[in-house]
Amino acid sequence: MIAAIGPVAALVAGLVTSLHCAGMCGPLACAACVRKNGSGSLAAAAAYHAFRIISYGIVGLLAGLIGRVVSDVLLGGTTRWVTWAFVVFFVLVATGLDKRMRFPPAGKWMAGCLGASDGVFVRAALLGTLTPFIPCGPLYLVVAAAALSGSALSGAAVLLAFAAGTVPLMFALQSQYFRMGSRWSPATLDIVRRALALVSIVLLVYRSTADPSLLCQ
Repeated sequence: MIAAIGPVAALVAGLVTSLHCAGMCGPLACAACVRKNGSGSLAAAAAYHAFRIISYGIVGLLAGLIGRVVSDVLLGGTTRWVTWAFVVFFVLVATGLDKRMRFPPAGKWMAGCLGASDGVFVRAALLGTLTPFIPCGPLYLVVAAAALSGSALSGAAVLLAFAAGTVPLMFALQSQYFRMGSRWSPATLDIVRRALALVSIVLLVYRSTADPSLLCQ
């Protein structure tokens, strides 16, 4: 059954599992697209999704090209290291230490070009790019389908369609959060920002240590 999945079926799968995605990645996606002053950025959210879709497409292309090797990498230790790197980042956000961080010259240049002095666009784009390497049961299944698709283009199409299906609900969640945040005081925004980081830490630790089969639930 999984071998027969195509782009249309993958798109439907993305729409169906988007509630799961919102619950498991929503806090991360919101926290990564919030400026240091606590205000949200829809443009950064758009960058997050754009880079996430591109990254999914590349994973699908590689899966279709070389088969189960990509699936084995995602199910192996590589994803664990990426996940724990995110845990460190959100610990910095939760403790407020991220506000004291300074970007290297290249990072400052990128942030300036993207119109974000605090690097929110760079952060959102980075998270979007690395999202496929955060443990995710539904994603593993779709990557396996891409690996069985028989070609790089078919594999890319399957993952691109799946990623596109997860965007509407996630972007709606981010938009609603940012709209609510515009009415809060700076102090409240900072508390919520840190709370999002704490929730993200809990979710990442769970996803890094849980049995892969549990992540499909």
